[in-house]
Amino acid sequence: MLLPIRDESSRLRTVPYLVIGLIAINVLAYLVEFWIGSQSQRELAVFIAQFGFIPKEPSLYGAMTSMFLHADFWHLAGNMLFLWIFGDNIEDLLGKVLFIPFYIFCGFSAVMAHIWTNPHSTVPLIGASGAISGVLGAYILSFPQNRITTFYWFWFRLGTFAIPAWVYLGIWFGMQILFGLAAAGSGGAGVAYGAHIGGFVAGALLVLVLPKNPKVLAYYRERAEQPWRED
Repeated sequence: MLLPIRDESSRLRTVPYLVIGLIAINVLAYLVEFWIGSQSQRELAVFIAQFGFIPKEPSLYGAMTSMFLHADFWHLAGNMLFLWIFGDNIEDLLGKVLFIPFYIFCGFSAVMAHIWTNPHSTVPLIGASGAISGVLGAYILSFPQNRITTFYWFWFRLGTFAIPAWVYLGIWFGMQILFGLAAAGSGGAGVAYGAHIGGFVAGALLVLVLPKNPKVLAYYRERAEQPWRED
């Protein structure tokens, strides 16, 4: 297992209010889910069907609301960890005006990819993974040399090490492709790998054409060229 802990190279120029707001909305939505589930699992299933996205019965409303629902605590925690580590840099880069449209567009792109890979599915799609995958796609192109402190756990060995973002996210993207192919060969899976791939590609393409803050680019470029580390 490889889990990102923090971005060692990150020194933001602005406070990531939008990322913090997205995390808060996702947490609040999960608390609503948890409360409904504590009352009745049947009511929770109805709630998920109503606000999740069903490929066989697509709706713009469901595509939007599904981005803020999660299957369980660990699903939420994993997504919010990735959003916190990688999202703040992209918010800093694109600015407060463009970040939310960028995030939503990546989420919609992930939903479209999921429809393409599962056109007849009646299982609700939920989770912020698709939109966050777009953030990862933008990050790997914008900050490839940022070093990611990564926790590893292989058998009985565990610890941390730092690797460039392009390595970590390249491995992550490759795993989505491999797991997606394996899931397609076995008739499907509980994880929407196609949505992850679609969101990642959308984010990578979109960040190439969107205007970016030149001061942020210069700031990170200068840090990448420094022969020393700052505490």
